[in-house]
Order: sequence, then structure tokens, then C-alpha cells
Amino acid sequence: MQCKFYKRYYSHMKHSTTTETTNSDLAIKNLLRRGLGLALHTSEEDQPRWAEIQLEVKMYNRTIPGLRLELPEHYVPLEVKTCFEHYYQFRSLRCEKDAAHKIAGLLSSFQQRHPLEWRCSGWKNDAIAGLLLGEFDVPPESVESRRQAGERWLRDYWQREEKRARETAIALRPKRIDASAAVLDLEMLLLMVDNPQLWICPGPREYDIFVKWLNRNWAAIATKKKGEALLNDVIRKFHPNQKGPAFRECDLREMCDVYREIESWYPPAAVPTYQLVLTLVARKHNVSPRLVTKIRAEMNKHRHSQPAFPPKART
Repeated sequence: MQCKFYKRYYSHMKHSTTTETTNSDLAIKNLLRRGLGLALHTSEEDQPRWAEIQLEVKMYNRTIPGLRLELPEHYVPLEVKTCFEHYYQFRSLRCEKDAAHKIAGLLSSFQQRHPLEWRCSGWKNDAIAGLLLGEFDVPPESVESRRQAGERWLRDYWQREEKRARETAIALRPKRIDASAAVLDLEMLLLMVDNPQLWICPGPREYDIFVKWLNRNWAAIATKKKGEALLNDVIRKFHPNQKGPAFRECDLREMCDVYREIESWYPPAAVPTYQLVLTLVARKHNVSPRLVTKIRAEMNKHRHSQPAFPPKART
């Protein structure tokens, strides 16, 4: 009887959800909260969504007391429906053959893929206790089989926790934090491509114009002058023929210095703009371009593996 109720309730909730569109800033903020598990201060823009989540949690807890959802003090982009879906799967698996191993797999997947929902779901404690005490196999399997299922899950759980702790320690190293700041600088430059008129500082277009000019003229100037005289001559001769933000003299000097550093990596007159900008940003934050590239790839992979915004359930 209970299983039929949960199935009907799950079907109702599945068809009563819509996707809530949100801006990219909120999506990035949600990814940071979800990835780091942070309970940040509830800002004014988060308060409407936070009120909706609190209402959803009360509704689910009142209707299905076994869920025992618990909210932190501050806003987190909790997907309440995900907590219910995993609880429903747990209840259904209890009646199946080899239930212990299937529930162990469900709990492992839930913890890894939905860490926020895992922390807020009180029902998981009952599932873990039942798994470790060998209560789920119907008809009863051997004591050894039930013991192994619980011990295997517990061993894997602590391995995952140790791995997460190592990854967190690595992520909080000063060099990686500096590299993350460099990645944000690169992302800001990319945002300037679509709406350059909204910015008062040089963007990708201005960088590209200067690098192409260097590719055409650097060799000729470098054969006549060296050192400080070379930099002064480049700055004196560069006159961009376009309207828009202009580089300061100190910016041009720094870019010339970077160009001189990386030009030997490429064929003559073929230095790519992105490599110069990447090296420039990495130097600003005192990290290597390779580390910045690695951190950016990790951020993009994590961003694409997470939903951009949480689903919203109608109440």
C-alpha cells in the first residue's frame, strides 16, 4: 500500500515541475555553493528562491515524515525533489532481491552526485543504519552476505571522504587560489567580446589588434634596437586605427615584455593572441600559464557536469 502511495506521489511531483530560468551570475554562484558546500549569507536576490525552498521542504516533510529534510541556516540551491526521488528509490529497493547491494549503490551515487541534498536528507541515516545492520535482504540472505554489503559500503564511504578531503586541501593551496583568480580574469575578458561598448577598458579586440601588429613589425624593430630602446620604439610606432579604449603605456610595455618571452615558442610572426593574454594574466597573479589552463579546464568540466539552475516545484 505504501509503495503505491509513493509511486502516485512521485508521478504527481514529476509532472508538476517547471524549469526556472535565471541569469548566468546566479548560476555561477550556485555552482560555487554546490561544489564547495558553502552556506553563504542569504542575499536579497536569493531570498525569494530561499522562501520557496523552505516552503517545499515543509510540504514534503508534512506529507512524507520519513524524509526528515533539514535546512541549513542560510540559502543553498537545494533541489528538494531530488531528495524525494532518492528516498522513493530507497523505499522501493527495500522490497527487491539483493536489496543491500542495490541500496549501497544508491547511497554512494546520491552522496557523490548530490552532496548538498545528501547533507540535508535525514532519511539517509536510517538507510545507512539498516545497511550496516544487515536489515534489507528479503528473503534473508546469509549473515556473511549482509555483513559484506555493509562493510564494503562503509569502506568505500571513507575512501570517498578521504579523497574529498585531499581535493579540498589541494584546491585551497595559495597557488591554486591565485590561478583561479587568473581564470576569472580570463572569463571577464571573454564576456567583453559580446558587448564591448559596455566596457571602458581594452578587451579581446584591442589585444588582438596589438598582437597582430607586433607579429608584423617586431622582427624589423628588434633587428635595430634591444632592451629598453626596443620597447620605447614599439610604443612610439604603435598607433591603433580604431575608436575605443586604449592601452596605457605601462600595459603596452608589459605586453611587449611577454611577447619577447614567448615569441621563440612559435614560428616567426605567429604568436597567438590568446597565449599572450594567458601569459599576461598568469604573470599578474604570479602563477604559471600551465596551471591557469589546468584550473580553467577543471572549472569548465565541473560547470558542464552540474545543472545550471535548480528545478522549481509548484506547490
